[in-house]
Formats: sequence, C-alpha cells, structure tokens
Amino acid sequence: MPKDSVVLLEANGYEPWLCDLIQETGLNVKLAHPLKTRAIAEEKIMTDKLSSSVLADLLRANLVSEAYIASPKIRQERYHMRYRQGLVHLRTAAKNKIHNLLGRLGLNLPDITDLFGKSGRAYLKQLRLEHISLREILIIIILDIIKKFASEGGRIYGSLKNLTIYI
Repeated sequence: MPKDSVVLLEANGYEPWLCDLIQETGLNVKLAHPLKTRAIAEEKIMTDKLSSSVLADLLRANLVSEAYIASPKIRQERYHMRYRQGLVHLRTAAKNKIHNLLGRLGLNLPDITDLFGKSGRAYLKQLRLEHISLREILIIIILDIIKKFASEGGRIYGSLKNLTIYI
C-alpha cells in the first residue's frame, strides 16, 4: 500500500490495537462512527463484504463520519480509571451485602460511625455467628480481599488524579 493510503475501520470498541498496528506502518487510520454512518445502519442485509464496500464508497466520497481515535496514553488512563471504578463498585456491593446480613440477623450495632473503619472491622472480626451460612461468611472474606485490591486501586488513582480525564 502506498504510504498516503487511508485505512478505514468501523468503530466497535475492539479496534485500538489494530489502529496502533496500522499507524506503526505509517498508514493513516480513520474510524467510521457506526451510528452516524447512516448508509451502513440502513442496510437491510448486513455482511462484512457489503459493509466494507459501502465504507469504501463513503471514504472515496469523503462522507465518512469519523469517530475519535484516542492515543495509547489516553486509552491507558481510561483503563485505569475504569478498573478503579470496578473495584469501588465491588467494594460497595460487598459492604451492602454485609449491612444486609447484619440487618437480617437483627444484630444491634454498637455506636460505630463507620462499620468498615478500624473499630468497625474489629467489631466484625469479633462477631461469632454460628448460624451464619458459608455463603455469608465468604462475603466477609471477600470484603478483606477487596480491601487489598482497593489499596491497589488507590495507588492507580493517586497516579492519575492530576491528569485530565477523557470520556
């Protein structure tokens, strides 16, 4: 292919590695925005061959609605933020399950401001819950595992907190 060739891909969320690979060869890459590329969206019969033919026609006519190609650095920052968000979601779910469990058991909680702070964890560890199921015990264990992961997420967040976040 000549160096001034343009490679057009339909954006699908799985193309970043391919964009990087193509750009490393010196070729230009464009991403077709799938929702804005009406000609493809309106096709009755969707096949890769038909879609690629329509995309090629749109590219030749300069009618491609392009999607943004994030740089590898920005993609890495986004990945770290999504990873941290996932950890926070898991931690919140585990905490909610433990609150639910204690409520179902009718336990009167001592005057603790944060059940998952230092004194709250000490309280949870001293509980002797003989009538608790194995599944519910695992929830408590999972919380400790999530705490370890959260510290990793905190390190990730600490390294990213001064960066501009791109959504």
